[in-house]
Amino acid sequence: MSLMTDAFGWSDSPVYLMAKWGDNTQWRKVNLTTGIHGKNMISKGITITKGKGNTTDKIYFGLYEVWNKKWKGGLKIHYVNLTEM
Repeated sequence: MSLMTDAFGWSDSPVYLMAKWGDNTQWRKVNLTTGIHGKNMISKGITITKGKGNTTDKIYFGLYEVWNKKWKGGLKIHYVNLTEM
């Protein structure tokens, strides 16, 4: 992910990335404003193993920032890479 040159609303707004597979959920806190516009700011991925339950046929992803209650724009997701291990 990176912020585009016209991005707005991300100052002092850490976000939480989430991946959920069954009942197993992994979170990672990321501050997107620590990088420079147009540069990738998340170099480390989230590793998640298959959990239990009746939703193991799907993997859910989320991006959360609810504390500042400000409108945001200009976030670019470059890619998502799923690798079965």
